[in-house]
Amino acid sequence: MFYAELYDTLSISATLNESKTERQQRESAAIKELFDRKHQAGETLSLQQTANIIYELKCRGDFAGLVDVFEASNVDSPVIKEFYAVALNKIGRLDESNAELEKLRDEEGAKVGEIAGILGKVYKLKSEKCTGDNDATGAIENMATSVRELERGFYDTYEFYPGINLVYNRIKLAELSDSPELINAAFNDAELVMLAARKAGAEKTSDYWTAATLLESSVFTGEINDDYINHCIETYENDWELDSTISNLESIAETIRGFQSKPELDDAMRDRLSHTVDAITKDDGVLSRLKTALESAHIKTGVDARGADTILDFGFMYGETTTLIGGNIQFGGQLQSHIVNRFDTGVAKILIDDFGIDKVESTTDFNAIVDRMLRQQFRTDELEDLHAPTHEIYDDQIKKLLDVVGVTGDIDKKMVDSRTNIMVDLMLGRGDCRQHAHAKQLIFDTWKTNRLNQLLGTLRRQQMSGDGIDETRFKIDELLSTQMMVFDSTIESTVKMNSLYDPVKNENGQYVISKDFEPIEEHTWTGLVRLDKNGGVESLEMADAFYQHEYGLGGKGQIAANPEDYAGDGMFVTEIDAVDDDGNHVKVPVRLKPTIYAGDRGKRALTHCDTGSAHLRGIDLGGDIPNVARVIDSAKIRDFWEEIIRPQVA
Repeated sequence: MFYAELYDTLSISATLNESKTERQQRESAAIKELFDRKHQAGETLSLQQTANIIYELKCRGDFAGLVDVFEASNVDSPVIKEFYAVALNKIGRLDESNAELEKLRDEEGAKVGEIAGILGKVYKLKSEKCTGDNDATGAIENMATSVRELERGFYDTYEFYPGINLVYNRIKLAELSDSPELINAAFNDAELVMLAARKAGAEKTSDYWTAATLLESSVFTGEINDDYINHCIETYENDWELDSTISNLESIAETIRGFQSKPELDDAMRDRLSHTVDAITKDDGVLSRLKTALESAHIKTGVDARGADTILDFGFMYGETTTLIGGNIQFGGQLQSHIVNRFDTGVAKILIDDFGIDKVESTTDFNAIVDRMLRQQFRTDELEDLHAPTHEIYDDQIKKLLDVVGVTGDIDKKMVDSRTNIMVDLMLGRGDCRQHAHAKQLIFDTWKTNRLNQLLGTLRRQQMSGDGIDETRFKIDELLSTQMMVFDSTIESTVKMNSLYDPVKNENGQYVISKDFEPIEEHTWTGLVRLDKNGGVESLEMADAFYQHEYGLGGKGQIAANPEDYAGDGMFVTEIDAVDDDGNHVKVPVRLKPTIYAGDRGKRALTHCDTGSAHLRGIDLGGDIPNVARVIDSAKIRDFWEEIIRPQVA
């Protein structure tokens, strides 16, 4: 009922000639009125319901309303507390924001980089206040503290958010303290920040702040291009987001201008500063492009992908952002929505450490270890044959689980919450091809992030000495150019089919050959995509953890595929055993083609606030990893799955 009311609140049509800002203000007032009505009536909202209210207010820039809702509620979530600390910052309650952040430092599930970024902003605002009060010493001290907090967060995690603010604030500190030597350190940081943004998947992300950080850092490194500008414009949803980037660039350009005449600077640095200002402020520079986009009602400016590069539109990867991949329960199916949040990345880090994956340096070794782990946990050998009794038992178990948690039957399925964390399914040990693919991709991204962080730390040290820096940059570029992606494909072959998932077989149970390619089934799998120096697709390898015997899409030296074929009509990837019309045993080709929903389902589709908790078909299990593991273990999982398919006693 609550979600229906919230949906109705946000579905009120815009009035004639209403601006985007006016619409957001009207919607914020309606959201706040809904909360106040519930609160005054004595209704107790759940954590998720309160979080959704807070999230919707945040998206509309109503930080005062966000603070009011938080302070009237009992919210225990690091994610929401971070929102609250930011909102306190935004409305000028800096000391309270600082106190909240200090408490969050040691809280389980809080993000170190995120907290450092917010603290950096708090001390920056304190510095600006001191400047307004003509307190030069206070301004310098607070900005220096801001830089220290941001260094702590960025160098510990190499998350882009504290990193880009470190670049800005270090340059500002150089201005306040008249210390031009700090400028070089800021430009060194900008290189690390740009790599950190790319680490988070900035080139293909649908998250605005990741795309904006890639753009802003590229201004300092001299690598800005049209793709970065266009992608930043394509990803913004709220005017205040783009306004924030514009304001940052305007401010830094003004600060840099003040340094250009400093006699302490050498010619190389003076030239670098000049190029940075030009990239920002020239007639066709980044500021002009962003302002035009803001005034043009958010016109999309993307460039069509070419050739094999379109394969990137068919695939999906998690990167470092919370993500929801929709299911089909709302359409009458049994496929739950899958979510990946801080809980999942926490579990992935534990697995990487426990299985020694953190020591692995090659993708070949990664595949071998992770495939073995996933197949053992999911008991994949029992599932590869979709028509085997063991797979039928699995299907029955999944259906009965939906009955147990109450997301089937005579209910409004459009309002059903079926969210299930990828790592919860892995803990439960029940998963089909989809769970195999998404769990493997998440573990890959976590492993890749760990390796890149190690290399970025090495690069930072080498920026000072210059020793070995080219080799480290090569290793970073090589790893950044390797992406494991999840693909949704229709498997086709020259095998006779009655219908999808129902092949024609002879009296010996063997496939019967067909003259034409026929759809056999839809399958979710992982592939390793390698990019060239321009970001174009160079190669694609099958890396499927699920089908390693039935089709051999993984686990056999990784079948190399032609990405041009996949981007077009399909992709010839392997062969399977079949029998021709004369009864001869033959090999027939298998082709994978993008499903009709490939790409669409793979977009970042999180439209509500995630609290960082684990979920099982919509049931909140909390965010504490050891506790969730104990809960699952206490259920005696194998007994649970056996019990769940027993006939119900009348």
